[in-house]
Amino acid sequence: MREVVAFALMLLMLVGTACGSRQPLPQPRKVADPADVPGAVLLDAWELAAVEYVYPGQGLDYSEAGLEPVYLVLGNKGEGSPRVLVSEVRGVAPDGEYLPYSVDEAQRLIHDSEAFSRMASGAAGRG
Repeated sequence: MREVVAFALMLLMLVGTACGSRQPLPQPRKVADPADVPGAVLLDAWELAAVEYVYPGQGLDYSEAGLEPVYLVLGNKGEGSPRVLVSEVRGVAPDGEYLPYSVDEAQRLIHDSEAFSRMASGAAGRG
């Protein structure tokens, strides 16, 4: 019985290392100070800025999936607790305003993209 348990543990360790990531985990990204971002909204109690997404070199490049994500950076200088309601968010561009995708819509666009297909096939090949 002990040999069966030892064999099972060795098999699990082998499978776990074969499927593990070959690259180091991404490092935390530095957060921008909203007051330093051109076009930021600066109020007495809040500072709000949208920072362009830059591909960090690992994972999926969302811009290749047809998306243009931004990081919303909020600085709280007051006593309140900020909340960003997605239903009230608008993206403003020279040609007009855009509504954000819902999480489900964004996931569908990413999974259906060619970039995701390439990434998934590469991951399967490494596994």
